[in-house]
Amino acid sequence: MRTRLLLALVLVVPASAWAQDWCVDGKVDARRYFFQTIGRVEGQSAADWETVLRVSGLQAGPNPGVRPNRGVHQGISQQIGAAGPRGRLMLPTDAPDALGYYAREADILADANGGLCWQNPAFCVWTWKENQSQPPYAPNTCGLPNVPPPPTIPPPTPDPVPVPPPPVLTEKAILDAIERIHADLSAQHRTLGEKIDSPGWFEKVVKHPAFTALVGVMGGYLAKLGMD
Repeated sequence: MRTRLLLALVLVVPASAWAQDWCVDGKVDARRYFFQTIGRVEGQSAADWETVLRVSGLQAGPNPGVRPNRGVHQGISQQIGAAGPRGRLMLPTDAPDALGYYAREADILADANGGLCWQNPAFCVWTWKENQSQPPYAPNTCGLPNVPPPPTIPPPTPDPVPVPPPPVLTEKAILDAIERIHADLSAQHRTLGEKIDSPGWFEKVVKHPAFTALVGVMGGYLAKLGMD
């Protein structure tokens, strides 16, 4: 009986401790959570990384302006392209980056054995490298249910400013307006004509000292020409 009890403790206790290994100070440690999820450790060969990420259950990262779904894998997602997984995680954040993504990138593949991982999976190993220039990782609280964030409510649209309808003009109003325009044009025509016909401008020019001096100079010049 005692042997069975000890065996049960050996099997149960490590599993329980392993299940809580990703919970640090009451928060979800994304690094530990990811490697526990895929059953791998850092530095281990990642030659099968594409298959591992395909079956991991990690969803594709959210679009710009969309908050991560914290109800699935603690809000941790992965970058997926047209050909499949790209070997990069998207950690949830409370603030968007410069492009509007609520995510902090973490590269999980590195080169090894003198080769390039992107050329041949045999040269890949598991690693962890976060993008330090992006907003900080905002972890879930351990022990609390993973509830998706509330939907984003767009700001209220202001009420349109009412535009008054154009005035309705009667035939009499139109004729009156035409008469007023004709009267204004006639008055401006008369004023312009009076200014043109008035001799006042000519008198001002003739009596101006500069004009008198000019006439004197011209007279002397003509007289000199006559003498020659």
